[in-house]
Amino acid sequence: MERALFSRPWGPDAFLEEINCKDAFNCLVRRTSAEIIGYLFCRRIADEVHILKIAVARMWRHQGIASWLMNQGLRRTGEAGMDTVLLEVRPSNTAALALYRKFGFETIGRRPGYYPETGEDALLMMRQAKGGS
Repeated sequence: MERALFSRPWGPDAFLEEINCKDAFNCLVRRTSAEIIGYLFCRRIADEVHILKIAVARMWRHQGIASWLMNQGLRRTGEAGMDTVLLEVRPSNTAALALYRKFGFETIGRRPGYYPETGEDALLMMRQAKGGS
């Protein structure tokens, strides 16, 4: 799934690092014990949470899985007492932008040339919870 969705996919070591990270808030959606159809990886960095990756298999999109993953991640973030959530996204990824805006993320900056394979900038987005998530 990772290789099918991303031009620079994470390798197995990156997944293991996030799964084992004590500062991570991770969510997986499985269709069967062997088939993962969606995932969200977040990491606490200082007093913020950074969304590192969210993905849903193409054949499972438009069924609310990404929204469920975001809800779970934001719930866990709030339970940990974290109010600020950050992420980077391609300006061309309109589906992701719509999802993030739906959850109250706002664009606060731009990272020039962030994606090395295309040179595309990244939008820096933030969600600041009011009294927790």
